[in-house]
Amino acid sequence: MVTRVSFGTVLFAMTLILTGCATPQQRVEYRENLLSAAGFVQFPAHTMRRQETLDSLPPDHIVRTLRGDSITYTLAGRLATKS
Repeated sequence: MVTRVSFGTVLFAMTLILTGCATPQQRVEYRENLLSAAGFVQFPAHTMRRQETLDSLPPDHIVRTLRGDSITYTLAGRLATKS
């Protein structure tokens, strides 16, 4: 009997294995690397307006915003926003 496992299941299992023993900072770095590889770009919250925007977002959730014809995705991580 041959058992087939989907690629998504294998990827999910590997993610759990690789991040299961990681520190919170290592998990943040791992997630940032994945997002960067997917084409996301980091913009620092160096102004009060950007910091207020990040503070108003739910932590660790990607928020989709429509601005005109473009779509912007924003992620406010717990460790990334605390300084």
